[in-house]
Amino acid sequence: MNDSFDKKSEEILKVWFETNPVIATGAGVHDFDDKLDRLDPDSRRESLSRFKGLLSDLQSFESSESNLSDDRRIDLEVLKSALNPMIKLEEEYRRAERDATIYPDIALWSVYVLLMNDFAPIEERMVSVLARLKEIPRLIEDGYTNLENASNVPAAWTKMGIEIAQSGMGFFAGVVPAYAGKAKELHNDIIQANNEAVLALNGYARWLQAELMPKSEGEYRLGEEMFNYLLKHEHLLDYDCNDLLQIGEEEMETTRQALKETAAEIDSSSFWGDLIDEFKKDTPTASDLLKCYESEISRAREFVANNKIIPLPDSEALTVVETPEFKRGRYPYAAYVPPAAFDEKQHGVFWVTPINTELPEYQQIEQLSGHSKPHITLKAIHEGYPGHHIQLLYANRVRSNARRAFQTSVFAEGWALYCEELMYERGFYDPKTRLFQLKDQLWRAYRVIIDVELHRGNMSFPEAVGMLVDNAGLEEMNAISEVKRYTQSPTQPMSYTLGKRSLQRLRTQYRQKIGENFQLEKFHEKLLSYGTIPVGLVVQDMINKC
Repeated sequence: MNDSFDKKSEEILKVWFETNPVIATGAGVHDFDDKLDRLDPDSRRESLSRFKGLLSDLQSFESSESNLSDDRRIDLEVLKSALNPMIKLEEEYRRAERDATIYPDIALWSVYVLLMNDFAPIEERMVSVLARLKEIPRLIEDGYTNLENASNVPAAWTKMGIEIAQSGMGFFAGVVPAYAGKAKELHNDIIQANNEAVLALNGYARWLQAELMPKSEGEYRLGEEMFNYLLKHEHLLDYDCNDLLQIGEEEMETTRQALKETAAEIDSSSFWGDLIDEFKKDTPTASDLLKCYESEISRAREFVANNKIIPLPDSEALTVVETPEFKRGRYPYAAYVPPAAFDEKQHGVFWVTPINTELPEYQQIEQLSGHSKPHITLKAIHEGYPGHHIQLLYANRVRSNARRAFQTSVFAEGWALYCEELMYERGFYDPKTRLFQLKDQLWRAYRVIIDVELHRGNMSFPEAVGMLVDNAGLEEMNAISEVKRYTQSPTQPMSYTLGKRSLQRLRTQYRQKIGENFQLEKFHEKLLSYGTIPVGLVVQDMINKC
């Protein structure tokens, strides 16, 4: 039965990557590098039917009589947690018919991932770039088809679609021609296809502004029933929306108390918010921004290696680059791009969003304050060492292809937030940075509240922005970018707090069972060996086997 399950698992992955060729490239599966997603109604119906059939096939492995190994039983739950939500969202949420950002996003990422991932000689990758450039006008036509007669289109998503398409034109006009010279035989064809891609995006942006925006009066909210469904079937959590609100409130209360205590340690006469405002002024210059991030990342890496936090994988590397322009609207500070799960070369990329010099000076100053030195230290931990970079490198080494292909944000974001606290416990940073860590922890607690209330329809976009600015200390322009992302990623914003709490609870349980033989480094190594899967599956297996 194990062999039969392995074959079915590989069949599911094959269909998944064939249906999502850009995701496949990002995962290091290069069989479909010359393809773009097909999102027209007929293709979506066909894909939905195939996935429903594959999900049905998994039922034969669910009984205890199937005699699956423990590892494969975990894989079975991982596959179900990927397929169930995908099918339900396509049937009921139908985002492809409502979200104008999908089409320029895929177009841009499809080329970016080929240019920036050095998995093959550039000449070979440019052949695939050419094929995808030629497909972009067709992809944009899929967007017209799905959106022009759709109802319930959110204005926020249409506006974001315009912004992405416009920034994408700059990417194609500036970046692709520079790479075209690396493939001389294809140069003219690439330039022509690239020009047609720019024209397609330009036409799409104008159409969104003139035709779709005036009738974009729909809702982005997911709804309470669907939100609860994702909690149960995607994240495998025994919580509903009301439980999350209670957790968010508890986390806010305990974090506010810790903020008061830490502020008193620094200056007993000052309010923590005033101290944050003062410390935000301690920034690198705009021109030194990337260098400052590189320095803190290097310092965090050395600390992790020297203090037995977790063994660093062989040949790992992390490169700091500017966030691509078309992603800056949703990533106002920094972000991590992991190496492809199935690629041999395991080098991560750390995005840093530069200061927009076209903004008025006061807005540039505001944007730079989001890159204060304490904030940079925390980002180096969260995104780099021992955060996302190390965790995802471990995940890319697991035996199971299913676990390498499918991930849950509760584990990934929970680990990164857990690491922020962990590095304070181990003495990596001072009370001033601790104040920022707690301020960000408060922000993550507010994320839980906003995530639930935005998608239940109890909070408006401006109210969510105001909550982040007034209560969590975010700069307004960065709060707007954050809430844009929340509207499109229900249950992801709550993942940080829920995941951290789950991992801290697991460490306590595991330490109690192991007793005096407990070693933090060994615990972390064991924890990350499972891959980025629902935390409940890890808890059950680790506690039962220790």
